[in-house]
Amino acid sequence: MVDRVLQAIAEPHRREILLLLQDTELSASEIAAHFTDVTRPAISQHLMLLAQVGLVTMRRQGWSDPLLPDHARS
Repeated sequence: MVDRVLQAIAEPHRREILLLLQDTELSASEIAAHFTDVTRPAISQHLMLLAQVGLVTMRRQGWSDPLLPDHARS
């Protein structure tokens, strides 16, 4: 599991996503808006991978799905 987490955070865009989520919840669209060099589908793939290794959590809320760092779940 540690290897998967390290591989996930090795990618610079994923590290930047984690920094964006450090202090607040953001929807996938809000996260994608921070990146001009990455497509929305690519951001979605990054978010799915971060969720798979337990670094972020998604929750359903109307039309948007806010993401938050895993340590914020409680």
